[in-house]
Amino acid sequence: VKQAKKEAEKSNLGPKLLITFKSPDGRDNKTVTFTKRPLGVSCSMDSMPIVVGEKPVGEAAEAGIAEGWILCQ
Repeated sequence: VKQAKKEAEKSNLGPKLLITFKSPDGRDNKTVTFTKRPLGVSCSMDSMPIVVGEKPVGEAAEAGIAEGWILCQ
């Protein structure tokens, strides 16, 4: 119920940023809808866009995105 309420609140807000991440082992893809700042991740864009740090608060942390996940879209 809590998760459904959070999703409903997100859908009623203004601008959204959808980012798809791939897990470090390549098995899972996860699309996160960001609706507020900070996003909660820091990325390196050297060879491929990869999460190099995350903050304990923010929508990325709530979605389970952590260091090593790769930005796909």
